[in-house]
Amino acid sequence: MLKIFHEGQMGIERCKNSIRDLIFWPNVNSDMKNIVENCEVCMKYRNNNSKEPLIPHDIPQIPWFKLGTDLFHFDNKIYLLVVDYYSKFKEIAHLTSGFTMSDNGPPFSSLEFNSLWSEWDIEHITSSPHYAQSNGLAERSIQSIKKLLKKCKESKTDLYIALMHNRNSPKGNLCSPSQLLMSKSIRTKLPVPIDNLKPKLTELIGEKVLFKLVPNGPWINCKEIQIDKYPRSYVIEGEKGGNYRRNRKHLITCASTTSRKNNYEQPNLNLNIDKKSTRSGRTIIKPKWLDL
Repeated sequence: MLKIFHEGQMGIERCKNSIRDLIFWPNVNSDMKNIVENCEVCMKYRNNNSKEPLIPHDIPQIPWFKLGTDLFHFDNKIYLLVVDYYSKFKEIAHLTSGFTMSDNGPPFSSLEFNSLWSEWDIEHITSSPHYAQSNGLAERSIQSIKKLLKKCKESKTDLYIALMHNRNSPKGNLCSPSQLLMSKSIRTKLPVPIDNLKPKLTELIGEKVLFKLVPNGPWINCKEIQIDKYPRSYVIEGEKGGNYRRNRKHLITCASTTSRKNNYEQPNLNLNIDKKSTRSGRTIIKPKWLDL
C-alpha cells in the first residue's frame, strides 16, 4: 500500500501528508520514511547536503607567518597569488604556462613543492578537494585582484600602481596592509607627511623591562620607564632607586612579567540599588510630569 503512495517519487514529508487522511496503523510514518530512504532513485537525486559552518582561521601575531596561496587565470595568463593572513598584503606574479590550475592541485601537491617546504620547515595545509571555502582568504583575494586587473586593462592603468594604492588603503577602521606589514605607509604620487613614511616603532613606555647598568653588565630589573627628549633615549627608574638614561639598545622587555600600564580610568559606574524592575528584568521608570 505504501509503495503506491510513493509511485510519484515524492519526498518523505510529501508522502506522509498524502497518507495522513487515508490510512493509519502504528508507526505508519516510520514505515513510509523507510520506503523513501530505501528508494535508490530518490537517494540518487536527493538534494545536496547543507553547507558546513565555516571554521575561522587563527590570525597570526606577526606578518608573513601564515600565508594563503592559489593560482588563477586572467586574459589567458596564469598568475600566482600570495596573501598574508596578518596584514592582508597581496603579492601576485605572472607565471609561465605549464601549471594546472585547480584547488589542491598538482602545483601544490608535487614532490618538488613538498620537498622545498620540508627543507624550509614550513607546514603546508591544504584544503579539502572541491571545497574552496576553506581557503577563503585566497579565494576572496583572487576576486579582488581579478576585478582590479579588468579595471587596469580597460583604463590602461599600470597594475603595480593600482596594487600600490590598494596596499596603502585602510580596511574599514583598521590600518592599511602596508602599515600592518611594515609599520609605515608606502610613498605614492599623493602628498603625504614625511612622518607617515617612517616606521612606527613600538615604544616601551609603561613596560616592565630589563636594562643594563653598565654596557658589559647583566640585565637588571627596573620600576618604570619614560621617554626622553632625545631620540631613542629613555629615562629608567631602578628598583633600588635612582634614575638612569639609556639608549633603546640597552633595554629588553621582560616576557615573564610584562604588564602594560592602563592609560585609561575605570568608568564610574553609578549603580542605583533602589531601582525597581519588572519580572522580566525591565527597569521601572516613573513618569515625570512637568519636570522642567
